[in-house]
Amino acid sequence: GLIQSLPISERWTIDATFDASTTVRGKIPAGGVVQPFQTSGSGSVGGALGSLYGNDGDYKAVTLGANYRADLWSWNGRVEYRKSDQNSRFNITTNVVRALGEGKTLAGTVRYSTLGQATGAQAKSLTSSVALAWRPLDSHWSLLERFELRKESADSGITGGNVLGVPAGNGVGQRTLRLINNLAVNYRTGPEGARHAVEATVYYGAKWVRGSYGADDYAGYIDVTGFDLRMDLGKRFDVGVQGSVQHAWNRGAFAFSGGPSAGVSPAPNVWISAGYNIAGYRDRDFEDDRYTRRGPYVTMRMKFDRGTVAGLLGKGR
Repeated sequence: GLIQSLPISERWTIDATFDASTTVRGKIPAGGVVQPFQTSGSGSVGGALGSLYGNDGDYKAVTLGANYRADLWSWNGRVEYRKSDQNSRFNITTNVVRALGEGKTLAGTVRYSTLGQATGAQAKSLTSSVALAWRPLDSHWSLLERFELRKESADSGITGGNVLGVPAGNGVGQRTLRLINNLAVNYRTGPEGARHAVEATVYYGAKWVRGSYGADDYAGYIDVTGFDLRMDLGKRFDVGVQGSVQHAWNRGAFAFSGGPSAGVSPAPNVWISAGYNIAGYRDRDFEDDRYTRRGPYVTMRMKFDRGTVAGLLGKGR
C-alpha cells in the first residue's frame, strides 16, 4: 500500500492512500482460516484491511482526505472506495469541532456508506450527530450531550455481520430510522487521580425508532436510565459499580444490567477496566458508551489532544 500526506498551507493538509491485495497462488480452503473470527473464503488474508473487512478475497482500496485547522475550530473530510471479490464499499465522512471556551467543545459528524455485495444485494447507512462536552477545569461537574440520527436500509439478500453493521432482514428488505439522544452528568469529589476521590455519573438515553420489515411497519420509544459510581484507590487504581434499566414503552418491557468493576490507569490519559455484569441486555444504539451485556468484559479508554500527542512525540506544546 501507499500513503501520502501533504501540507499545502499553514492550515490545510491533504492525504491519499492506496492499498491492494492480489492472490499469487492457491486459496484458503473452507475451515482452514487461522483466525477463528475471520470469515472463510478464497483469496488472500489481505493485510490490515483484510483483517478489518474479513477474508473477502483480492481487493483494491483508495482514500482521499483533507484537513483544515483554525484557532478555534477544525474540519476534516474523507472519501473512501474499496472493491473486493466479495463486495464493494463507498464511504464519505466529515467532522467539525469548535471550541466554545475553556472546557467547552461542540462537535458534529456526518457519515454516509453504501455496500454492494457480489450477489447484487445492497445496504446503505447514514449517521449524523451533534455533541456538546462541558468540562470546566475549575469545576467538579461535567456534562456530555449527544444527539444522533441513524438511517439504514438493506435488501432482502444482504448478509448479517456485514461491514456496515446493518442488520439482515431475514429474507425481507428492511429500512429503519432512529433518533437517539444521550445525556450524562458527572460529579467528582476531587480532581482526577486524587486519593480516595469518589466519582458519580447519572445518564439518560432515549431513542425513537421507526422500522419497515417487508410489509410490516413498527414504531416505538425506548429509553435507558443508569448510574456509575467509582472510588479511587490511590492515583492509579479504582473500584466501582454500575447499573441501568432499559424500558420499551410501547410493549411495557424492562431489562436490567449491573455489576462491579475495577480499573487501572497505567499511564496518563489511559484507563483500563474489567468487570462482570450479573444481568444484562443488548442495545446497539447505547452500547458504544457503556457495556450492558451480561457477563465479563474489559474496556479501555484513551484521551488524545494536542498536549498528549506532543508528549508522545517528545515535543513541547
